[in-house]
Amino acid sequence: MKIFYINGKFLSQPITGVQRYAYQLTQGLDDFLKSNDDIYNLNFKLLVPAGHASKIQKLERICVIEINAPLGIFFWEQVQLPIIAWGRALLNLTGSAPLFKKDQYCTIHDAAVFDIPSSYTLLFIIWYRFLFFIQSKICSKFFTVSEFSRVRLSHHLKIDSKKFKIINNASDHFERIHSDEQIFGKLGLKKTKYFLTVGSASPTKNINFLIKSFLKLKNIEDIVLVLVGDGNGHVFNQMSNDNISDPKLVFTGRVDDHQLKALYSGAIAFVFPSLYEGFGIPPLEAMSCNCPVLASNRGSIPEICGNAAAYFDPTSESSLSDTLTRALIDHVWLDGLREAGVSRLKNYSWRLSAMRLYESLLRN
Repeated sequence: MKIFYINGKFLSQPITGVQRYAYQLTQGLDDFLKSNDDIYNLNFKLLVPAGHASKIQKLERICVIEINAPLGIFFWEQVQLPIIAWGRALLNLTGSAPLFKKDQYCTIHDAAVFDIPSSYTLLFIIWYRFLFFIQSKICSKFFTVSEFSRVRLSHHLKIDSKKFKIINNASDHFERIHSDEQIFGKLGLKKTKYFLTVGSASPTKNINFLIKSFLKLKNIEDIVLVLVGDGNGHVFNQMSNDNISDPKLVFTGRVDDHQLKALYSGAIAFVFPSLYEGFGIPPLEAMSCNCPVLASNRGSIPEICGNAAAYFDPTSESSLSDTLTRALIDHVWLDGLREAGVSRLKNYSWRLSAMRLYESLLRN
């Protein structure tokens, strides 16, 4: 029986898309093992920094081991983790990984540090380009989240694309979340009277462009744009003070998943104007809440959403404005997007991704 240690650093910070992937995939792997008791070929142990085990939903087939991190998370991952995992395989699910470790299985979510370096600090670019280069020479197997990312990573790292196994993200974690509709009262929102977007401070999320396009819409009366995400001061620093305080813009800051589910469910549509995505979980989350998706035609987004989204050019105000305007008047069209979203979600689940991960590790 081969033992795999799982790098549990993903619990060390507030959850991001990459961290959600690692967390949910670990949960999905445990569920898969739990319902397949006849599987004894692989054994998994999750290594986490001390004090983090309590943050994990109970795992029944994956043993959780805490390791003290007196010198910080970076030292924990780069020095302590490879020592603890000496002689064992190490599975990394977030992109970050020990620089030097044999028998290592690495997930690289996208090629953004190569494709869009302007979005990152110089130190970040240097570190991750170097890390990915070393990984490309020593890792036993690679995983990524989409065909788009596989092609881009293969190009930059000079690795045969066939060496990357695609293990998708999913959104079925939202099915277990109860909607918190108190958020409507807190924000003064009316259901079906707002567009919703979710984005970080990264310029690639293209939130400024969405704001400018939305505010130029005419005859929208009581319709508002709800913006979920941190770092609003950085995202919107190019906007005038008049725009930032415009009553048609509702900035929520960070919300929890219960509140987000309510916001998805009550929106006219979810708008995803991103210029670059290795995968993009929010459109799938919106679909799982029966929310129509209006999305950028860039990066991996068309690959992931298929025919379950209405696409626009994220650099053309007229393209986005036309799409938003149609969403306000064509309810039959929106109903079609909702139905397509339900069908599209059948292609994605954390359990299915975990099963693919297990089978890929087993074949190595």
